[in-house]
Amino acid sequence: MADIEKPNATVGTTRETPAHLGRSFGGLLKKVIAVNLVAALVPMLLGAPLSASGLAGLALELAVSLIYSNSIGLPVGITLWRLGPRLSPWPFPLNLVVLLPAILAVTALGCLMAIALLVVLNP
Repeated sequence: MADIEKPNATVGTTRETPAHLGRSFGGLLKKVIAVNLVAALVPMLLGAPLSASGLAGLALELAVSLIYSNSIGLPVGITLWRLGPRLSPWPFPLNLVVLLPAILAVTALGCLMAIALLVVLNP
């Protein structure tokens, strides 16, 4: 009984990321690619009944969705991976005041990058 009630002095005293959360870039890349694939497939599947162009049209929709999801998702994931730990010690409203405009700026740049790529590829 005494072992159960013994307090742990280290709980809540550090802001370090636990090792099991996988702060490696490879782990982040795998998660972002999986999320981007799902983000590309869901709109395509939801719009499939509306598409009358057959399999070629579905493939084109998937390609465009993948371009957008990877142009936005990868940079936003990297931004959160880099800024998140640095802003976590900051007080609540201030960390969001810095993080949200950074995410919006990276999203806008990702959209511009996707549009530029689609203009160059001319699907």
